[in-house]
Amino acid sequence: ADKNNFIYTTANTYQDTVIIGNDTLINQFPGSSVLLVKYTPEGEIEWATIFGSSDNDYGTNVIIDGFGNIYNAGYFYSDTIIFSEDTLYNTQNDNNEVYFLRAGNCNTYKPVISFNDHNLLAPSAESYQWYFNNNIIDGATSAIYEAWQEGTYTVICFYAQACYAASQRFSFPADLPQNALIIYPNPSSGNFFLQTPLYFNEVKIYNAAGELIYKTNNLHAEHEFTILSNGIYMVQALYGNEFITKKVVIY
Repeated sequence: ADKNNFIYTTANTYQDTVIIGNDTLINQFPGSSVLLVKYTPEGEIEWATIFGSSDNDYGTNVIIDGFGNIYNAGYFYSDTIIFSEDTLYNTQNDNNEVYFLRAGNCNTYKPVISFNDHNLLAPSAESYQWYFNNNIIDGATSAIYEAWQEGTYTVICFYAQACYAASQRFSFPADLPQNALIIYPNPSSGNFFLQTPLYFNEVKIYNAAGELIYKTNNLHAEHEFTILSNGIYMVQALYGNEFITKKVVIY
């Protein structure tokens, strides 16, 4: 099951017509074709699809990654099999060839949690679910969560097209110094400084899409950074086993 508790299955059929839920699937190919079916948490059919080639095709496995993308594996006997704009060729003579396809276009970047005092802030998404020490927090479904307990927090961000992503873990020490990480000027026109009394093992900077754009090790005292592209960035600093994350705006 995925993070929304939807269930996926794959199978094959030799029938000319297959009725699954409210969907009538037409097998336009001779021999066996592959079925992919998605079920709701209640066991109802969400959708079903069929595909194949000029010979027998068999679906064997279906998995969902941590972002909502669907992966289906199987094998085909025809010379070619076409998936959208991609054509796979069978080079095994009279034997079958393996296929592996990805369905979905979900972003595969992990969200980064930022914080201000006791407020934990998730990046923009359609909905949220917060966790504390790997346990779900009932009712914590907004972009901001007010944290008071020392421990590890994560958030699952849900997006359009059934996509989702679990954030990197965020450690919240109750006695975290207010001046543990200072960013100035913020907002900035491109040049800004990180100032800290601590010794950070490493510092990473992510853009709004969650892509790592900068990494440095062993940061202490003051360090200057330059970012030329406008936008919102997350600065994540590792102190021992704890992460401190703050936002910087470039205009």
